[in-house]
Amino acid sequence: MVKRRLAGSSLQLSPAYRRWPKHVDAHALERIGGFDIIWTDDLAEHLAFDDDLLTVSLYHHVATPTLTLHSEHLSAELLNETLSSLALLLPCRSQTANWFKRSAKVALQHGHVIDESAPELPKCSLGYNLKDYTHWGYRLSVIVEAYDKTQPKGALQLWYDRRSKVEWFTFWVAVLVLLLTITFGLIQSVTGILQVYVAYHPHR
Repeated sequence: MVKRRLAGSSLQLSPAYRRWPKHVDAHALERIGGFDIIWTDDLAEHLAFDDDLLTVSLYHHVATPTLTLHSEHLSAELLNETLSSLALLLPCRSQTANWFKRSAKVALQHGHVIDESAPELPKCSLGYNLKDYTHWGYRLSVIVEAYDKTQPKGALQLWYDRRSKVEWFTFWVAVLVLLLTITFGLIQSVTGILQVYVAYHPHR
């Protein structure tokens, strides 16, 4: 049944999105892309992307016995791909690990227990070339494309969004110049007011 539901995952990849960017992980999808990560117990829902809600579903049962149980005894190739795809999205980085702990805590508050070994996977064996992902490649490419097309909303996302370092630097330099201009303008205004006050009240 799961195999049938994965039939759409083998669609042709977009030429522009055949590699997974190394800087993109689940944390970046949420913090920069504004996506919501949904933890799922259904392997067929793994990497499913909802364009309207901006949600990405991640299958989190990575412990080998658990994965085998939940996978309905699927092929070793699919299981390896699943682990590799999770390693892409949950790499061994301190920021990602901290984000995962917070996400798992929130999920637990809603009665959903997340596999704590998910962010402890070794480096993905299939690498970053999405053509090597027979089952999950298309879904991964859809996520990358959607992420690439997102625009930051709010100052916090603007600060973290460094996909284009030149644009990021130019924007924040412009913001700094604007703030300095406003600050010096206020200082000059206050100074001018004080000078006028002193001129009309010389003995005070």
